Amino acid sequence: MDFESHGGTQTHLAPIFLQPSCGGREVARLCLEAGSMYHSNTTALLSYWRTLRGEAIAPARRDLDLAMIKEVLTQVFMLGRMAPGEFHIRMAGGVVCDAHKLNLRGHAFASLWAEDDRLQVKIAMESMIRTGEPIVINCAADAGPYASSLEILLAPMTSNTGEVDRVFGFFQPLLPLSVLHDRPIDQLTVSRITNGLFETPELPKLRLAAVSGRLIG
Repeated sequence: MDFESHGGTQTHLAPIFLQPSCGGREVARLCLEAGSMYHSNTTALLSYWRTLRGEAIAPARRDLDLAMIKEVLTQVFMLGRMAPGEFHIRMAGGVVCDAHKLNLRGHAFASLWAEDDRLQVKIAMESMIRTGEPIVINCAADAGPYASSLEILLAPMTSNTGEVDRVFGFFQPLLPLSVLHDRPIDQLTVSRITNGLFETPELPKLRLAAVSGRLIG
C-alpha cells in the first residue's frame, strides 16, 4: 500500500504531546529521564506491530494497513537496509521532515545522529534486524541553543523478498517542537536505547491521536 493511500476502519490515537511547552537542552534531558514508560502512541504502535507479526520474526511491510494509523502518518517514516549498519530513509512524514527543515528521502538515517552516537545506533539496529525485536530510542533533538525531547520507535519488517530489510519508524515528540523556535534539528543525541517489547509486557489496544495529514516523500 502506498503511504498516501487511506481507507478502511478509522481508529483513535492519543494526543501527540504530553509535556507543556519549554525549552533548553537541560530541560529536554530531564524529560527523557522523567520515567520509563513510553508515550501512549509509541506503545499503541508497538501493539499493532506485534499483532501484525504473529509468529513470524517480523511482519511483512505489505501487511501494514496505513488506514489504522492514518492520523499519525506525518510522524511515520520507513527505512531500507542497504548493507550491515547502513539504513536509508525511503519515506518520511511531514512532521519528521519539517523538524529537520529538509526532505529526508534518500538520506542515511545515521546522518541524523550526533557523530559519537552513530555507532551505537547502528549496532542496536543490526541487533533489531537479527532478533526481530523493535527498539525505542529516547533522544534530545538539538537545534542551535535549543533542544526538544523525542522518542523514536524502530520496528523491523520484511520486504517483498522475505528478508528483514525494512524498518518502520515513528517520531514521537515528548515536548512540543515549538521549543526549537523554528530552527532545524542539527542532530539527535541518544539518551537511552531499549527493547520495545521488554518495556511493554502488556501492550494496549491501538488508539489514535488527533494529528491528521499525509506523508511526503
